[in-house]
Amino acid sequence: MKNASNSTVMTSPEYLAEQAEEAMKSAYNLEFLGIRREIKERELEDRLIKRLRSFLLELGYGFCFVGRQYRLTVGQPPATD
Repeated sequence: MKNASNSTVMTSPEYLAEQAEEAMKSAYNLEFLGIRREIKERELEDRLIKRLRSFLLELGYGFCFVGRQYRLTVGQPPATD
């Protein structure tokens, strides 16, 4: 993909890279986070995770918050030793 803006786009298959690039161009309404100034990506992540964790805990039994930034591999079987 020409002029890829991040490493995810550059290392993904072209069709997925194009989808990721388009998603980043989309407008998002994040008013529920109460952001009134420019913030860093880490602060945005912290606020989103806090809200997501709270939401999952409210769902109760059968739902859990495992953690943040887990790598997901799609389309490949897990490696076995």
